[in-house]
Amino acid sequence: MHINRLMMIDHFIRNAPSLKDGKPDFVLVTGGVGSGKTTIIDQQYGKGYVYIDGSAIYREMKRKYGEIGEFSEFMEPINFIGSRLAKSAISDKRNIVMEFIGEDEVDMTQIADTMAGHGYTVQLSLVEL
Repeated sequence: MHINRLMMIDHFIRNAPSLKDGKPDFVLVTGGVGSGKTTIIDQQYGKGYVYIDGSAIYREMKRKYGEIGEFSEFMEPINFIGSRLAKSAISDKRNIVMEFIGEDEVDMTQIADTMAGHGYTVQLSLVEL
């Protein structure tokens, strides 16, 4: 199956305008599986933010193309789309929101430090059941 990757990238980036002035926001929403991270992201960051998340990319692929197979069968295009989304959002100074499952403080700190180094204001949000 051919996945139109550019169309998928456009879907995730079109509602997040490029910021010409000021610092863009980077929000990292973390919590356990089923804690409500996606719901919070949809409600609070649905507009004005580029949502970079493998599961969200997969869900949009299924919405666009119908039943496409298992998530694991689409890792290559999902990773490609996610990587391009991140690069484009950073270079265009767009607000970004991401999910992070787990409690690895080192990984979260590295992500936050990297985004701050790119000129972002970083916010960490913990979702608990």
